[in-house]
Amino acid sequence: MRTALRTAVATALVAGVALTAPALTAGAAFAADGPATGPAATATDSAGALVRTDTFADGTSVKVYRIGAEHHRAEIAVDGRPIGSLETRFRTNAFVDDGNYVVLNADGTVHHWQGNDFPRAGLGLYKLADGTVLELGRNPTYGQVGFQEIRNGKGRGFTYLYDTHSVWTYGTSVVVLEADGTFASYIPGSTKQGAPEFLGKATPAPSVKPTTPVADDRKPGEPVTIGSCAVDQVIPSVFGEGWTVVLTHTLDKGPRASLKDPSGKVMGTVDTARPVFGPYGLRIDAADTTAPRIGQRTQGGDTPYRWSDFPKLPQGCVAPKPGKAVATGDCTVEQVISSVFGEGWSVTLTHDAKKGPTAVLRSPNGMILGQADRARPVFGPYGLRIDAADTTAPRIGQRTQGGDTPYRWSDFPKLPKGCDQATPAPAPTTGNTGITVNTGQTSVIPRGGVAAGAEPAAVGSDDSALIAAGAGAGALGVAGFGLVVLRRRAATRV
Repeated sequence: MRTALRTAVATALVAGVALTAPALTAGAAFAADGPATGPAATATDSAGALVRTDTFADGTSVKVYRIGAEHHRAEIAVDGRPIGSLETRFRTNAFVDDGNYVVLNADGTVHHWQGNDFPRAGLGLYKLADGTVLELGRNPTYGQVGFQEIRNGKGRGFTYLYDTHSVWTYGTSVVVLEADGTFASYIPGSTKQGAPEFLGKATPAPSVKPTTPVADDRKPGEPVTIGSCAVDQVIPSVFGEGWTVVLTHTLDKGPRASLKDPSGKVMGTVDTARPVFGPYGLRIDAADTTAPRIGQRTQGGDTPYRWSDFPKLPQGCVAPKPGKAVATGDCTVEQVISSVFGEGWSVTLTHDAKKGPTAVLRSPNGMILGQADRARPVFGPYGLRIDAADTTAPRIGQRTQGGDTPYRWSDFPKLPKGCDQATPAPAPTTGNTGITVNTGQTSVIPRGGVAAGAEPAAVGSDDSALIAAGAGAGALGVAGFGLVVLRRRAATRV
């Protein structure tokens, strides 16, 4: 019997790949999108209209129902026996059942694969099937596990779990990480699949004595600067003596609040992507501004919140303003341009002779919401596309809606004189996978924690992506995938 705990977490868009090839071997990854293999329904009710049925070689079938625009529901069965269902609206949900993975995208497309996992992995270095090297580590403050990508022997910054499960993209791989350290990787659109390979323990970084107390060890008091544009503060909780709320405010990631009981255990967390945590009465207001507030209450219903301001960012920590191109290296130039999302939004364009172009979208309060680069030229959720990324004259396209909405194109800043002869390396490709891909559908998988080193990836087109417009778009967030998990697995500390 397949029984377990179901957990839902918020996510960003991801896209699917069509399976038209013959049955794959056991343990391989399966994927689907493209034409429905079953009949489409004509009647519509509260449960939605059946628009497709995807059946896979391992006996898994997924019936997808359209409830509305970017709003779908899926019923999942194995050999005709129902094992679960999930629903998605503007976001992506995933279902996991003992290594059987089903991902439902907001546009109704589906990913499905089996295996490719490493159960209850210990801390250390791992190599994915696409060659990407990750370090599995643990947050020294809150204790969650998380990843950082290793490039040229150096880590690019950890991104930790905010909930019991998270999904990110590293290289060309989708990575699902669970609280007990179990994680799986899958390469969309590729026949090259495999479980992560353990490479060994990571070399510990040199110990650095902190110059300020860690927030979790402090009592309620004044704000403390913890970085060039990051500040936190401990305030009392409405739950009484010993309970506290740690408020963290950073330029790149926005506000975050964690409720702690008298023993120091984190009981709930809210942030820009998840501004409400009902079980313990936490709510962030104005999360996408420079003046967010935290609300607390001990009861639901009409019980009013007690509001407190987040600590202000240090002076000078503001979102970059549009201006002229500036050389930031021998063959690197940077320019900030206006975003199509309106006043205060901006796109930072970096043109490097060796690394190619990079575009980073920021909200009015400076928070990074999306990124495109030479390896991942499309970021559908916020309408970014780089054209001619492997040339010395790339362009950035922006738009606020998907479908046939045209892009607004701008040139990247020109390289300094003498640098335009450099030839950027070609963008990575998965080659001929042997699997048919419907390029008319979204294949964009944004990862959480962009500023921490996890970068959004694109495979194919963003034509069906829904773009969040206006200053409120930051509330949608890009903090990873939502999961609905069905699993019987004993949690083991890593």
